[in-house]
Amino acid sequence: MSGSTFGEELKRLRVKQDLSLRLVGEKVHSGKSHIWNLENGKATPDLRTATLLDDLLKADGALVRLAKADPKFQRLRVAQSVPFNVHSFTGLAAQLLAEGGEDMHRRGFVAGATGVAGLGVLAPSLALESARHGLMASMIEDRSQAGVDEWNQIIEDTGADYLSTSPHDLLDPLMVDVVGSQNAIKATSNPTEKGELRRVGAILSVYAAKTFSNLGLTRESRRWWRTAQQIAWGADNGTVLWVRGHEIVRSLYEQHSIDSILRLVEEADPYLTNATAEELPEFMGGKAQALAVAGRDGEAVATLHQAEEVYNQLPLSLTRVQGRESDRLWPENRIAFTQSFVYSYLGHLKEADAAQTRALELYAPDFRRGPAQIKLQRALCMVKAGDANGGTAYAQQVMQALPTGDHVRTIIDLAHTVYRAVPEEGRGLVAVADFREYLATPTKPELV
Repeated sequence: MSGSTFGEELKRLRVKQDLSLRLVGEKVHSGKSHIWNLENGKATPDLRTATLLDDLLKADGALVRLAKADPKFQRLRVAQSVPFNVHSFTGLAAQLLAEGGEDMHRRGFVAGATGVAGLGVLAPSLALESARHGLMASMIEDRSQAGVDEWNQIIEDTGADYLSTSPHDLLDPLMVDVVGSQNAIKATSNPTEKGELRRVGAILSVYAAKTFSNLGLTRESRRWWRTAQQIAWGADNGTVLWVRGHEIVRSLYEQHSIDSILRLVEEADPYLTNATAEELPEFMGGKAQALAVAGRDGEAVATLHQAEEVYNQLPLSLTRVQGRESDRLWPENRIAFTQSFVYSYLGHLKEADAAQTRALELYAPDFRRGPAQIKLQRALCMVKAGDANGGTAYAQQVMQALPTGDHVRTIIDLAHTVYRAVPEEGRGLVAVADFREYLATPTKPELV
């Protein structure tokens, strides 16, 4: 092994054990193309993947050591550990992407970001800030050279990371990917490849919008929603519907006006023409939830049934979880979640209870956020059924059992929805008052 790189050793071990690229990719919850890129030095191994590969190929720690010795891996680790000015760097990035203005050379972009980031910080922090953006520049350069297959793997990984990683930890690598994807879009002249990369850029921009919202940065979140929309319009109908479905659901949790949310639904409805089943679940699920919040009972239930029909047409590649839960998949727990949401808000308590019981059975034992939301919906049903004390006590128990890093915006806002459902005459009850006090001092990830 002396003198080997991570990729060379990976390929040697794989070939020695007569394993195909596809099989290795499946075993480590990755893809054939990503394993090929790792073997040929076109992708940077992260610690999770390196550890899984090391275990699979019985490398006794050799692959992990080689991964850690990779200079690109070191840059990633340092970049994730050094604080930076979130508002200035990401604000400039989103502005450039959303406006779609003149092409800007990658180095020029990062130089501009570094300059902006330096404003208003103390002199000792300035050098560190500049060094950080230098590291991010190099990482963006690496990402910009990725092919479509590697970008598709990146968004699949991001979908899984979004559900399991704290927003604070997710932000840095996500921003590298989203800016790198935009550079890749500008760099290609192939129309088909450009369309594929626009889809990737729109999806990553949605994760940026949701991550900023989870961190309480609403201004940045709104900017990234606009970016996602503008990039999606140049991709395909399926991407437009995927982006809009996520935006509808997030807007519901953030308590935007129901009229504005229904406008989001109406604007996207024309894109349903000739859409395939694979392109529909996010939007149909979001539409059903919006109609339920609006109190449009018959339409909400009818749309929910349409979403159920769509789910039944989805291929196994979208409904079967292999490894980690992912925001990019639509397994059975997603349709059960949608049923729970719709019936909970409409007050169809029997149907809601059945959906919640089914959803909780379907979630993986180590997945926390989805079950927490289902339990909070159950608490909402308890309140609607007249048990304000029991519902709020149960909601507080759910929140206190959830690790702080999982107190993302959707969960916090749902907890507030449970409290708001308590009628005025019940606000003085002991458990209700305790829950109100608990919500008044929420624990949020610390921003640096």
